[in-house]
Amino acid sequence: MRTTTAIKLVILGLFLLALGVAGKLFNHYTSSEYLSRTLCDEFARSVEAELSLDSARLDLGGVLRVERPAIRLAGEKEPLFTCREILIGLDVAGALRGAGAVKEVVLVEPTFNLVYQQQDRAWNFEAMFPKPAERKKPGEAPVPERKGPPEEMLREGILLQDATLIVQNAELFGDEEPREYPGLYLRLTPDLNATSSWHCEANFRRGPLAGSEITGWFVPGDRPQLKLDITCKDLAAGEALWHYVPSGKDIWEEYQVAGRLSLDAVIELLDTGCLTYSLKVRARDASAKTKFFPSRVSSINGVVDIRDDDVIINGLTGVIPAEEFGATATQGVPARIRMSGVSHGGEQGYSFQIEVVDLPLCRTSVEAVPEVGADLWRQFQPAGRSRFTLTLAGPPDGGDARFLAVLELQDVTLRPAEAPLPLEHVSGTVSVDNDTVRLDGLWGVLSQHGGPATGGRSSVAQFTADGIIDFNGKNSVLEVALRNIRTDEQLVKAIPACGEQIWEMLRPDVVLDASLLLRDKADSDDMSHSVVLELHGGQVTLEAFPLPLRNLSGTVKVDGSTVSVEHLAATLDTGDDTTGKFNAVSSVEARGVIDLEAEHAEVSLVARDLVLTEKLLKAIPNVGEDIWDAVRPEGTVSLRGKVVYDGQKERPLHYTLDLDLRDISVLPESLPVPVDALSGQLLVSENHMFSNYLVGVTCDGHFEGAGVIHYGAESEVPTYGARVRFEQVELAELIRCFGGGKEGVSGRIGGVLYVGGVLGDSTTTRGHGQVSLTEGYLWETPFFVGVVSLLHLAMPGRSSAAARGEAAVALNGDEVKVRELNLTGGGMDLSGYGSVWWDGKLDMTMVVVGAPEKGSGIPFVSPLVGWVLQTMERQLVRLEVSGTLSEPRFKHQVLSTITWPLTSLRAIVFSPFFRAKQEAPAEQ
Repeated sequence: MRTTTAIKLVILGLFLLALGVAGKLFNHYTSSEYLSRTLCDEFARSVEAELSLDSARLDLGGVLRVERPAIRLAGEKEPLFTCREILIGLDVAGALRGAGAVKEVVLVEPTFNLVYQQQDRAWNFEAMFPKPAERKKPGEAPVPERKGPPEEMLREGILLQDATLIVQNAELFGDEEPREYPGLYLRLTPDLNATSSWHCEANFRRGPLAGSEITGWFVPGDRPQLKLDITCKDLAAGEALWHYVPSGKDIWEEYQVAGRLSLDAVIELLDTGCLTYSLKVRARDASAKTKFFPSRVSSINGVVDIRDDDVIINGLTGVIPAEEFGATATQGVPARIRMSGVSHGGEQGYSFQIEVVDLPLCRTSVEAVPEVGADLWRQFQPAGRSRFTLTLAGPPDGGDARFLAVLELQDVTLRPAEAPLPLEHVSGTVSVDNDTVRLDGLWGVLSQHGGPATGGRSSVAQFTADGIIDFNGKNSVLEVALRNIRTDEQLVKAIPACGEQIWEMLRPDVVLDASLLLRDKADSDDMSHSVVLELHGGQVTLEAFPLPLRNLSGTVKVDGSTVSVEHLAATLDTGDDTTGKFNAVSSVEARGVIDLEAEHAEVSLVARDLVLTEKLLKAIPNVGEDIWDAVRPEGTVSLRGKVVYDGQKERPLHYTLDLDLRDISVLPESLPVPVDALSGQLLVSENHMFSNYLVGVTCDGHFEGAGVIHYGAESEVPTYGARVRFEQVELAELIRCFGGGKEGVSGRIGGVLYVGGVLGDSTTTRGHGQVSLTEGYLWETPFFVGVVSLLHLAMPGRSSAAARGEAAVALNGDEVKVRELNLTGGGMDLSGYGSVWWDGKLDMTMVVVGAPEKGSGIPFVSPLVGWVLQTMERQLVRLEVSGTLSEPRFKHQVLSTITWPLTSLRAIVFSPFFRAKQEAPAEQ
C-alpha cells in the first residue's frame, strides 16, 4: 500500500515537475518579446526587407496578434507596408502533423506604398524577393532558389480589411503625384490543392471607387498567371475619379469626362507572360468635351470597349446644350450627337465617325471644323442649324490623319465676305476633305429691297452653288448661278476686281440671271472670274450719258476685267413724262468689249425711232446743251455707230454715229426760221456733226442743203456752217418769223443761202445768198403804202398786184445786208441796196419809178425782166428809208433830168454820176 502510494506520489511529482517546466517553456515561447524577435528575424531571413512592430502576442484562441507592423526596404525612408494590426490564425495541431501552421491572416487597415522603379523596371515590393544571379557559363553551380515565404504557409487565405494602396508611377498615371486607393477589402483564398493557386474577392468601400468589386484568381511562381474581373457600378466620374485611373490626368484634360459611369474590366496574365486587359465603360447621363468638338457634350449614354490597345466606340449618344453656343436653354432644342469608331494603340491607326443632328451654326461650332473652320467662318458666317458628320481616319503608319466633314444645310443663312446681302434659306451639302471644301447643290434665296428696276417692290432672287474652295492651295473652282437678281450699288461693287468701275460707269439697276465661274490663278493669290449675265429688265445709266437705258435684255460676259456685250437691247426714254405730248421711248441695241483694267472700250450702237428731245440733247457730252439752245431739234432719228473710250489718253472719248433723220423740226436761234419735216443723213462724232444732204420744209416751202457743226476739244466754241437752197417759201410766214405782221403780204420766195457762225450766238452769224420773189403782193404793208403815197401812185388792186423781184444778201450778225434789190409789179419798178436787221430796223437806199395817177406822175416804162428804158425826159425819185418795217421813215429826192440813155434802174442807182448829181432830198 505504501509502495503503491509512494509510486503514485513520485509520478504525481514528476508530472507536476514536467508541467511546471512545460509552463515555463510555454510562457517563454509565447511571450511578446520572443514572438516579436522571432517574427522579425524570420522575416529578415526569408526576404530582403526589415520588419518592425510594436508588439506580438498569442491569445488563448490561437490567434497571433501583431501590433503596428511595418516593412521597410533597405535604404528607403518610407515603409513599403504598414498596418494597424495583423491577426494570424494558427493551427498548432496541423503544424505538428506537418501541415501549414497558419490558417488565415487578417490585415486590419493596411497601407501598401507601391512604387515602380523606372531604372529597374520593377515594383519596389519585388526588391523583397530578388531574382537569383544568372548563370554565366555552362556547368556552373545550380542557381539557388529565390527567397520567399513557403507556399504551404497559408491554408485559409489572407484578408485585407479597409486597406489603402498608395501607388506611384509617372508612366502609369501621367504625372509624378502618387495615387491613394482607400477602403479596399480583399480576401485571398487558396484552392483545395494547398497554395498552388489563389482566388480573390475584393471591393472598395470608401473613396471614388466605392462600390467597385473585384473577383479572380492568380497562380504564383516564376511564371505567374492572373485573371481579374473588375465591376464598377454607377461611379461618379469627375476630376477626382480620374485621379485614380492610369493616365487619368490626360483623359481629364482632353475629354473632361464627368457624370455617372459603370465599368466592367478583365485583366489576364497568361503563362506566356503577356498581360492583356479589356474594359467596357457604360456611360449613363455623363458629359465630356472631346478634342473633335469644342462644345461640351451632355447626357452621354452608350458603351466604350477597350481591349488592350484598342478602343471601340459603338453608338455613343449625347446632346450639346444650347448654352454651349451662347444661347439659353429655352432658345432651342439641344443638338444631338452620336459617335462610333475604333482606335488602335500605338501607331496602328484609328477611325471615328461623329454625327451631330440639329447643330447650331455659330462661330464656336464652325471653327471646330478641322483645318478650315476659321476660314469657313470668316468666309460665310453661317447661322441656323445643320446635320454635321465628321469622319476621322489615322493611317497605321502614324502618318497625317485624314478627315471628312459633311455639313448638310437646311434653312441656313450665309453671309459671304464678298457679298453685301445674306443668302437665306440655304440648303445643300458642304464637305470638307482636309483643307478642301466642296459645295454640292447649295440652293437659297436673296431678299432685296425695292428700287427703280422693280417699281419699288421688293424681290427675291435664287442662287445655286457648286464647286471646290481650296483655302491652302490652287485648286478652287466655284460655279454660282443667280436667278432673278436685282443689282444695286452694294451688290455691283462686290464683284471681284471690277465692281467699283462697273458701278461708276453704268450704275446698273437691272434684273438679271447670272452664272459665275471662279478659278484660282496659278500666278496670283486672286481668283479669276468669268460671269455670264442674262438681263431681263431694269436700267443702266452710263457715266458719259446720264439718261437711263431701261427694259434691258441680252447677254453680257465678264471675264476678269473684260466685259463683253454680246447683245444688249434696251429702251431709251428721252421725253418728259409730265408733258404727255408724245411717246419718247426708243429702242437701242449695243455690242462691244470693255476692258476695265486697260480703261478701254469699243461699243457698237444701233438705235431705232430715237426721239429727239431737250432731255436727250442736253445729255450729249460737251455740246448737247449748246445744240439744244441753238436749234431746238425735235423729231425722230435712227442711228448706227461706234463709241470708243480710251481712259489713258488725254481725250478719252471718241465716237462716230450715223443718224438717219426723219421728220425733224428745228428752230435756229441765229436764223429764226422754223424748219419742219427735216430728213437726211447726219454723221456725228465727238468733234463735229456733218451732213451733205438734208431736205425739209419751212414757211410752207421746201429746201435742201448740207452743213457741218464743229465742237468738242478741237473747237474753243461750237461753230457751224450750212448751205441751203429753198423754193416756194411763203413770204408772209417768213416775215412773221422775224417779228413782222403778215397782213397785206403774200408771195413765195426761193434762192440759195450760205451761212455760218457760233452756235447760240447770233452776233457771230455770217453768210450770203440770192433770194427771188414770185407772185408777191406787198402793197398793204406800211413800207409800200408809204412808197405808193410818196410817188402819188394808184394803189394796185389784188388782181393786178403781182410782183416779182430778186435780191443779193449778206448776213453779218443780226444784220442782213441787201447788196442788190430789184422789184417790179403793180405798176412800179424798184431797185436799191441797204441793210435790214432781225428786229425790223431799216436802212435802205433805192430808186423807184411807176405809172402815175391820171394827169400826173411818171409814166410806166417796162417790165422787170429785160428792162430797157428810153432816154428819160421826166424825173425819177430816189428814196432813203429808215425806221422799221412797221413804221418806216422816208426821205425822197426828185432826180435831175437825165439826158444820157440807161438800160435799167440798177444803172441809175449804182452809177457814180448818179450820186454826184443828186440834190438834197426832201423828207416825208
